[in-house]
Amino acid sequence: MSRKKQLLVIVLSVLAITSSVSHFAARALHFRLAPVSPLSFGETNLPVRAIAAGSSLTFYGINWTELSRAWGFRVQGWAVPAGSVVEMEMLQREVTSAQFTFLGVGVSDLNDNYVSDYRADIVPFSKGIRELREAQVDWTFARKVLAQYPLKYLRAIYPTAGRSMHVMVGVREVFRNLRGRKAAEPNDQAVLTSESNTHGENIGSWPEARILRNIALTRDSAGGTFSFHGPKRDALFRFLEHGKAQGKMVVLVFPESPFYEKEFVTEKVRADFEALLAEAQQRTPEALWVRLDRVPEFKSADYYWDLVHLNAPGQAQATQIVRKKLAAAGIL
Repeated sequence: MSRKKQLLVIVLSVLAITSSVSHFAARALHFRLAPVSPLSFGETNLPVRAIAAGSSLTFYGINWTELSRAWGFRVQGWAVPAGSVVEMEMLQREVTSAQFTFLGVGVSDLNDNYVSDYRADIVPFSKGIRELREAQVDWTFARKVLAQYPLKYLRAIYPTAGRSMHVMVGVREVFRNLRGRKAAEPNDQAVLTSESNTHGENIGSWPEARILRNIALTRDSAGGTFSFHGPKRDALFRFLEHGKAQGKMVVLVFPESPFYEKEFVTEKVRADFEALLAEAQQRTPEALWVRLDRVPEFKSADYYWDLVHLNAPGQAQATQIVRKKLAAAGIL
């Protein structure tokens, strides 16, 4: 066998072995590999008349099954890890029969620097470039987004590529379980299903070390640096316009835990966020806005199971508030 053939065999063998290890690690650590998981709330024989879109804040924050039962029609949604209005804008157009569109937003998921790991799987490359150009973002941010497109194809071979943080968190969970700490400290990851929120724990009872660790993880994922003037801003305006054209548009603004707010939401961050919402309201005055972030009860850590997600008691309260607001507005 020639040296070239020997080299080719070695390269292919290394590729096969390392790819197998990456796939095994992804399965063992329970990596989420699908970019989109459809969510359906309500009886399957009911017609789909509403869209619920947004990040995990939207689905942990509201009991859509309860609302579907009260309304008599199904609600369609999508679970996208770290998803935002950028990805939801693409998925929104899949449901043409929606008479009601609900969009959940918050300080954390409207932050342009918090980019979904699955953005390239959902937003076409040409559209991604156009949005970056229109938003006039700096090269550092543009490179971060554009780098996801070649990475998307590399992950067909190495699903753990570019996911070192996921690997570290997954390994930590494995060792935690081996040490019998699963019950004492539940998984911190938000994994969405069509079921209602089952998280009964609250971060008010967390030890300080766990709070600090979660704050550090948020900061490391760029969730601690805020910008509201990029592609998410433009996607928000387009989403609201399309929702208004289909029927009734409702925006739910979700709160953050007091720990998250104290650590990350400075006066400038709050002012920039409010300026974005004010512009969105001015552009789409027909939309109904429900400011759950202004509900006094949600200033308590007892209503959250992690730094940004409402727990089961928080969801129950938020759902009742939304029902009352919609009834008062004569919408549903």
